[in-house]
Amino acid sequence: MSAATALQGLFHDPCGLEHPYEQEPTERFPRVPVAGESVALGVTTWPPGVAEAVWGIWRIEGSPKEYLAEGHWEQDTKDRSYWRVELPSFGYRDRITYRLCVRQGRKQLSTEDFDFVVADWSPVEAAARYDFGSRQLVLECRVGDPPICLAVSLCFPTSQILHLQLSRPGTELPKSIDCCVRFEVMEATEEHIVLTTEKLKCRILLHPFRFEVYDIDGTSLL
Repeated sequence: MSAATALQGLFHDPCGLEHPYEQEPTERFPRVPVAGESVALGVTTWPPGVAEAVWGIWRIEGSPKEYLAEGHWEQDTKDRSYWRVELPSFGYRDRITYRLCVRQGRKQLSTEDFDFVVADWSPVEAAARYDFGSRQLVLECRVGDPPICLAVSLCFPTSQILHLQLSRPGTELPKSIDCCVRFEVMEATEEHIVLTTEKLKCRILLHPFRFEVYDIDGTSLL
């Protein structure tokens, strides 16, 4: 076997560049797995076309048993082959450790161990309190079990754009808030708040916590 056709390497980078909208083909999909959803692992090998098999080996923390997940070839480019390894769905707070392997004939390579902890969505049951600023509304909510405190900040960058920010209570809001347009407070009770701009109407239900957004003609947008 010539050096040109010998297996040289494999690569997997779970979070890649952490771009908010685009993912590299060698990343984990999703980067932060969620309970009940399957997980895909992107892998590249080189030179292209020489790897005969790619697979993943994974285990759940607390169990000695290891499982094998077969990889599936996706495409070759000028310099690389790309593969995908599919893992099953897992439960909330499961810690999964895995590594990826490739084979050509008797030669095998493997990555280091990677791991992740399975997350889940936590509904916001209610807003405990709220405060108005000159150009923003901040609602303090409790979410999760055990509960954590979460601040939901709302403002309007323009009369037809609604901006939400999630943060810990007391977090300093960005200075861009000062550039937001002012809104009218039409109603503010223990049950709901109604805000309007020239283009939007936003109704916030506090118990249970929910947003309703309409355009000026009353058409529901959210």
